[in-house]
Amino acid sequence: MLLVKDPLSDATVNHFAGPEIVDIGVTCLGDRAVMTVTGELDVSNTAWLYECLHDAIDAGISEIVLDIEHLTYMDSTGLSVLVVANRRMQSAGGTLTVLSPTPTVQRLFDAAHVVPSLSVVAAA
Repeated sequence: MLLVKDPLSDATVNHFAGPEIVDIGVTCLGDRAVMTVTGELDVSNTAWLYECLHDAIDAGISEIVLDIEHLTYMDSTGLSVLVVANRRMQSAGGTLTVLSPTPTVQRLFDAAHVVPSLSVVAAA
């Protein structure tokens, strides 16, 4: 999977709509990418999120906003993908912000003690 960014227009790309248990939508606006993850993120599909995040970083995106408001489940492999992408963004001078984790996902963040290293913004 490649994140294709058309420099002449901002676009929404839905890489993974379909019968999978997770959908990932990517919207690029200049040097900012908003990714919306819906469903369940586990070892069977975290590679998709990894590819989306790292393709965005490789394309020069300096700010990634990851909206997980409708992510109902995440296991440790999903958490690892976020931590690695966040480290890579920080070392490149960019930011990764995680928006609106559900209580289930927030408990995973809390149990793993990653909140200090991830920028997590609770639902309003």
